[in-house]
Amino acid sequence: MAEAYATAVALHQERRARKLEQQHRPSLAALDRLLRGLHPKRVKVAVRRAEVALEDQIDVELRIRERFGHPPFSGWIEVGTRVLRLVPVDGHWRVAEDTTDDHDFGDEPRGISAYREAHSMEGSVATAIYGSKEARPIAVEILGVADDNAKRLAATYGGGPAAQRPVIFIVTSRGQGEQAAGFGLLKGVKPAGTWTDSVSYAFLHNWRRNPRVARDAGVISVLTGVASSRALGDGPASLTNGVVDYEANAHLNRENYAIFLDKIAAAYGDGVSTMPYWQSVDPEWGFGTSERKIELAAQDALSMTHVIITQDGGIPALLRLGKAFKKLHASGDFTPAQVRHAFHAALHMSFEEVVAQSKTYARGGSWKYV
Repeated sequence: MAEAYATAVALHQERRARKLEQQHRPSLAALDRLLRGLHPKRVKVAVRRAEVALEDQIDVELRIRERFGHPPFSGWIEVGTRVLRLVPVDGHWRVAEDTTDDHDFGDEPRGISAYREAHSMEGSVATAIYGSKEARPIAVEILGVADDNAKRLAATYGGGPAAQRPVIFIVTSRGQGEQAAGFGLLKGVKPAGTWTDSVSYAFLHNWRRNPRVARDAGVISVLTGVASSRALGDGPASLTNGVVDYEANAHLNRENYAIFLDKIAAAYGDGVSTMPYWQSVDPEWGFGTSERKIELAAQDALSMTHVIITQDGGIPALLRLGKAFKKLHASGDFTPAQVRHAFHAALHMSFEEVVAQSKTYARGGSWKYV
């Protein structure tokens, strides 16, 4: 009963949904409001648990997921957990109200339920999910960039349905992105947005602060994060961050802009050790809110990725490096010995040799001329 009701609401089958209600209370209207702006192609509703709430009343906890886009559809996207209260009416169970707000689900992913009201918009390849209608023009802009780049990124890095039919959540802040994704599940964080293995999140403030070329590069960066997750996501943070910034920088270069490497060039000259960067699996290298340290590690990641792609075997070499790290089955940060092993196995070069190439490139300054 609860599954049938939630499925009917998600598929906008209003007449069927009303037949399964005791009466249309405000809490059920809230579920309508959340889902009415979405246009999924597939819906999956599963019962997680059921418990007696009061005499003759049962609370049923549901997990709702949806797929979007054109065939082949996107991966399954979390709508979130909802709790529906059932009561008996004339010998049949009926939905009385939505009691989700009376329950605490901790830090688990809220998915689309991170919005009070959600809307979906489909492009030729990608789908955007957004909250307020004021975000609609931004969704149009994001879809334009995503549709132009998603197929190429999926073909280059893999990523499965999440890359072939990307879904981009437009969120007000990193906090809302973490609510939707689930705390601790983010694979990377950039000023433009963040991503998990299956979904990317674009930050609204990026569109309010930056010129068009930077906004477009930001979309490409989060799409690259999802597309490369299968191939590179089991490696150090620098591996994913490097390729994300490499693709964003390639777009900037085409528009005669560039991501600067000035800070890492100076640090290389001062003898900084970059091995700790390549050991860390933390999306922000464990530096928390230290923007200066994060920027330094990010510039090193970009410089190293650039020389691997342009001098040491191209994208295939980078993918081999991701595979070499994955084979190590690290349960946390990598050791220096593991980093060196992965580089030698994938590139037939030592880590130190690639660092030397990176120093030459960054300090040479050719990245300034695009």
